[in-house]
Amino acid sequence: MTTNATRVRVTTAPWLLPHLVLEVLHYLDDADDVYAFLAAAPDGTLDDALDSLRTLLCLTNDYTFARWPTPYIGDLDGAYGSWPSVVARALPAFATLKVEYDQGFYHTYEICHGTTLPPTTVVHASVFHAGRSYSLRGRKLPSKYEVTNVRAGLGRWLPNVKFLTLESDDSLSSDTVVQEALKACPRLRGLYLDQCDPFYSYDGVDLLTVVSVMCPELECLSLGPSSDYSNSKPLVAWLARPATRHLRLDLVDFRDDADDEVATAILSSATLETIELIDMPSLARVVMRASSPRLPHQLRHLRMHFDRSRCSDDDASQPPFSPADTVALAAKIATSDLASLELHLEVPCDLTPVVTALLQLPKLAKLVLRTAHVTSFPPLRHLWHLTLNHVTFSDDAIASLAALLCSSPKLVELDLWYDELPDHQAKMIFDALPAWLSHRGTTCKIRLGIKSDAHARAFATALTRTRNSHRVKFWVWSSGLSLEATKHLVAALGSTSRMAVLFTISPFHGSTAKQELEALSAEHGVGIKGYSFLSPTTSTHLQITN
Repeated sequence: MTTNATRVRVTTAPWLLPHLVLEVLHYLDDADDVYAFLAAAPDGTLDDALDSLRTLLCLTNDYTFARWPTPYIGDLDGAYGSWPSVVARALPAFATLKVEYDQGFYHTYEICHGTTLPPTTVVHASVFHAGRSYSLRGRKLPSKYEVTNVRAGLGRWLPNVKFLTLESDDSLSSDTVVQEALKACPRLRGLYLDQCDPFYSYDGVDLLTVVSVMCPELECLSLGPSSDYSNSKPLVAWLARPATRHLRLDLVDFRDDADDEVATAILSSATLETIELIDMPSLARVVMRASSPRLPHQLRHLRMHFDRSRCSDDDASQPPFSPADTVALAAKIATSDLASLELHLEVPCDLTPVVTALLQLPKLAKLVLRTAHVTSFPPLRHLWHLTLNHVTFSDDAIASLAALLCSSPKLVELDLWYDELPDHQAKMIFDALPAWLSHRGTTCKIRLGIKSDAHARAFATALTRTRNSHRVKFWVWSSGLSLEATKHLVAALGSTSRMAVLFTISPFHGSTAKQELEALSAEHGVGIKGYSFLSPTTSTHLQITN
């Protein structure tokens, strides 16, 4: 017998979009594209999850966080406080969700304990383990919200946790802590252990043995600071497993001087796809050594940090990254198949040979360099993400970089955050922005250092010349800008669309600056939220009833 409710559903929605639609949406990186698709769907054809996702994307249309494809639950905290049913119904539409405790978000506990996710949803969770409960936003939580371990914090989401970061001041030295966390997460594939307090170092051999026994299918392993290993045998054994995909070592001390043994295990792995060596210069140099095996053919991501200030006595005595290291690394990566390279240095070094070698890597999509100098920059047209922090350039290199921006068919993210470019070099970059951003059919993110009024004027001109079809979000590290220069930027933003400029330092200098900028923003239709200035909006807002 057909019920009235069924008759209504059939009348208003004779069919629903198939589940395949959601799978297609998961291939889209841009929240605006997802919203445009869902907004165009015929009335009544979206299931509850997709309909709520459409509503959520509209409600949170304020540039303040990454709504898609992988939001942090902390980013949804405010939305949940206002529209809990919308958020709860939309959660199954996300393929991946990230949740962090000890972040000061009151509703995280409610979301994790009050909602259930489909088995296909993957959760990345980070929990600070302690023998105390959290005090969020400066106040003690009610007893039902007390969180002291993984099980207490993640509630109904535990079956979906595949990647877990377990942080602690001193309790990771107890095998019981890790065992309880592993038992609570039956689908775990990635474990990141980070003991924050260096005064509580521990021998990680027994701990890693426990992890290997309890999680035979573990793919990703990160060992953080304050973990010493009397021998490297458990790690070498884990690297030989067929499930191994990702290894991160951050300031780990192998007491048996096992750099050669660990490096050989890393380079001999037939499955390892990601290597991160954070402030482990001795091990990194063995990996880069010409006599060592070449990088594994399946390796896609390589990240190295060289900061001796964090290192143990032995590694702290290592020399800084040198021209010889540059040549060795360039030779090593030239025969690889890397998709991303990250290199963070403590002391500036000319990395031109490394950058030049990247032309041999047709799959390279991400490049991160920190504290370096380059005298030339090749046309890496396949890049999607480019970060150059504390990098100095020759004029030829900056001209080549500007030319890359003008012609790049793929770049969606540029980070020149801490670069104090001379005015003439900064102008070359700003002049290239309109050509790049006007032709990119997806959201772009740019981090810039704007240190002078001349920088601000060139940046404002670039804004007015850009004709973007998708969102553009700027993070601006500014210091020393005059109020007049800031006003010039705000006025320029009034002639743009779908842009946001976020100042990391308050632009409201002086007793009347805030009032003057608010008045100017209102005159030009520019929105203000905190230190953010938003293009005039033409979007409509939904009326929501919980």
